[in-house]
Amino acid sequence: MSEIDARGHEWRDGLRYPWPQAPASGQVQEVAEGVLWLRMPLPFGLDHINLYLLRHGDGWVAVDTGLNSDQCREVWEQVFVDVFQGLALKAVICTHFHSDHTGVVGWLAERFRCPV
Repeated sequence: MSEIDARGHEWRDGLRYPWPQAPASGQVQEVAEGVLWLRMPLPFGLDHINLYLLRHGDGWVAVDTGLNSDQCREVWEQVFVDVFQGLALKAVICTHFHSDHTGVVGWLAERFRCPV
C-alpha cells in the first residue's frame, strides 16, 4: 500500500522515498550533485531496476547495467546522448552477479574500453 505525505513524498510498505516521484522508465533523476538515478526497464513482474550514474572527472561511472536486451541497450544509447553528452564511461561497478545488474557490462566495457 502506498500513501503520499504532506510534503508530497511517497510512503510504500513503511519506506519513505526521499523524492516525490521516481524517474520514468529509461529516464534519470539527479539525487545528489553528480549522482543520477537511472530507472532501467525490465520485462518481468519486477518491471525495473535502479542503476546509478556517478560523475567522475571528465566522465561517468555506472553502477549496474540492466539486462542483456535490446531495450536496455536502447536506453543506454539515449543516456550516451542525453546524459553523457560526449563524455566517456570510465568504469562499471556491478553490485552483484545477477543478469539484470550485469547484462550489458561486456557491451559497455568493450564500447568504452573501461574497467569493470
